Amino acid sequence: MSVALKQFGNVVDEFLAELEAGAEARSRRLMKLLEEKGGAMRTDSKPLGDGLFELKIKHKKREYRLLYFFHDEAAVFVNCFEKKTRKTPKRELDNAKARMTAITKGTQTTNDTIH
Repeated sequence: MSVALKQFGNVVDEFLAELEAGAEARSRRLMKLLEEKGGAMRTDSKPLGDGLFELKIKHKKREYRLLYFFHDEAAVFVNCFEKKTRKTPKRELDNAKARMTAITKGTQTTNDTIH
């Protein structure tokens, strides 16, 4: 089941612009795979609870996370960051959950284009 890809503001575009070319390419490949497989994607994706998921990107010993949830037949990215510790930082999760709530309650719209 394919899904559309959306983002909170320009969170994905801004994050990808900061990555080196290889990490950006890997991120885009995994996002494309998510777009094609939707909720059936099992590798490189992990549920975090409360309907939130992480897309796991590894490149040259660095780890990046793109947090998303499913809403209205779309995977909506709400936070992106470089992971520097074993556990996902609480502030990153809280930020993602607040954005997810704003979108589901209709107080925030999504950007339908990821460049």
